[in-house]
Amino acid sequence: MTRRSTLLAAAVAAALSLAACGGDSEPTADAADAADAAEQDATDDAPAADPDLPAAEPDFAGQTAVLGAVGLKPVEASEEVGVHAPGLALDVTAVGVVATIPVDAYEDITGDRLRVDSDEEAPTEVRAADGHVFVVADYETTDPQWPPRGEEPRTEATLRVQGSEVGRLFSTADGARHTGTLVVSLPKDPAPGDAVIEIETDDAFQSVSLVDGTRVDTDVPQAYPGPQEVTLESAERLDVSFPHWHRGEISVQGEVVGGFTTPYLSGQGWASPGQHYLSVAVDWHLSERTTYDETTMRVETADGDVFQPINDFSSHQEVFARDAVFQLPVDVEAVTVVIESAYQTSPTNKELIEQDPISAELTIG
Repeated sequence: MTRRSTLLAAAVAAALSLAACGGDSEPTADAADAADAAEQDATDDAPAADPDLPAAEPDFAGQTAVLGAVGLKPVEASEEVGVHAPGLALDVTAVGVVATIPVDAYEDITGDRLRVDSDEEAPTEVRAADGHVFVVADYETTDPQWPPRGEEPRTEATLRVQGSEVGRLFSTADGARHTGTLVVSLPKDPAPGDAVIEIETDDAFQSVSLVDGTRVDTDVPQAYPGPQEVTLESAERLDVSFPHWHRGEISVQGEVVGGFTTPYLSGQGWASPGQHYLSVAVDWHLSERTTYDETTMRVETADGDVFQPINDFSSHQEVFARDAVFQLPVDVEAVTVVIESAYQTSPTNKELIEQDPISAELTIG
């Protein structure tokens, strides 16, 4: 579903600077000079506009659903374009620079009718302010489906022009796919950072250019390229029984069954720069619940680095009530997961019943 947002900027000012119309009379010297100046200022992307057209304000900006075809150039997909976060991938899909926009688009953005003198013919186009062009960009959002599903934070998107916030575009809390066309007045030869869509996700800001679709800035470079595939290469299984001080014989079966990586986890936030989270899933069963469980888990690399879980994966009811989470450098390509199962023999006796460790091999990427 396409959403249309009305922006709150000064850029949606209703006033237009109306140039004098010459009618059927010969053009004056001033009009000829204005035409020459407009031609001199023209760029290849935005040819000179008729100086007799009404001009938008220099800070004009907004979103429209009635612009029509203006010959935008598609933005080619690459690692440098767009921004993404859990639950949201934002791409500027097409961009262009034009000297004029239809009056209907101007009125759609400002919410005001264009006013002209009664004896003048109503114009069909509005030109950019002197020394300015209209930057036009189409954008769309999708869900990148980062794991785990259903735990995505809210992301807010705003339009920023030359560093100033123009207004809110959308929020993932709206629960819909978002598409739109933005028109922004900028001085000629704009830089990529002059007009951007900025998103905020859990206090991290990122922005994508309306000029060329590139990612202009990100607080979380570790979010790129995003989650990597985790492959379970092998897994040992624990299947043993041991005597319990109160419940008699207890059996336990367990093994690592998979995992995933992600730059963001609910409850943990964004991973540190240069790192991401490895979440490891374990299938674990005890025939009887035991309070004095001392089972531990760690991750080792081929270089001898050892990583401990950053979360408490157990509960009073289950040894592995949730996935164990580790924070690793993004360049780690393989790990060994080691689980050491141990149980205290009684509340007063600190002696442990220890089982042989089991391990699993995971590759990342």
